[in-house]
Amino acid sequence: MKNVSILLFFLFVTITSSFGQSFLQGYDLFSNNKESYFTMSNGEELVATIDKIKRKKGLILQINVKLADGQKRTLKPDDIKSMFLPPSGFDKLAKFNDKISNLNELEKDRSLHQEYVKEGYVYFENCEVQIKKKTMKLLMQLVNPGFASKIKVFHDPYAAETASIGVGGMTVAGGIDKSYYIKKGNDKAFRLLSKEYRKIWKDIYGNCKELEKEVGTKKDWKNFEQHVYFYDQNCM
Repeated sequence: MKNVSILLFFLFVTITSSFGQSFLQGYDLFSNNKESYFTMSNGEELVATIDKIKRKKGLILQINVKLADGQKRTLKPDDIKSMFLPPSGFDKLAKFNDKISNLNELEKDRSLHQEYVKEGYVYFENCEVQIKKKTMKLLMQLVNPGFASKIKVFHDPYAAETASIGVGGMTVAGGIDKSYYIKKGNDKAFRLLSKEYRKIWKDIYGNCKELEKEVGTKKDWKNFEQHVYFYDQNCM
């Protein structure tokens, strides 16, 4: 029992010490009780509660919302520039985020209204996404808001996960998503699969000799978060 406690302690230290350069959790279910915040493409600021979200292959195609006066509106991706949505179980998430807020990098990114993210809200933005041969404008959940100045990483609702870490029947660390959508600079976002990571490494980071020197041959998918963070902090 003592050994298990020691192991749990070191796992906790490892997880929390690296939180500043970790991706936020991706969410697919959102509260219809808490207010959501929308910045519309025409500059309008909208506060509403979610009534229903229509999706295709996990990606948002339409959001039905209710305003404070009871009026209902239907919002399409083209209508929305960005938005903050409260995930289901929002109250518990907000309390958790409050405990770890001093461990992350959100303080550096005022442009993404980090106060909402620190309160547990999920940030989405409208961007062009390459889906096979088509280009679509979609609302994508940003999972690296504190270090997204060069490469933006978006949640993939259909991502599979690697195995979780368990000790004594208790899960202490979740699995790693095997895919994300990523957007470099002004390029279109595209789906990046873990099995293709090494193959397109140079396409993503090829202009950064510092990262190549730092990583060497260890271009493993499990370190994807750290690679994006290093690139954001040290590369042009």
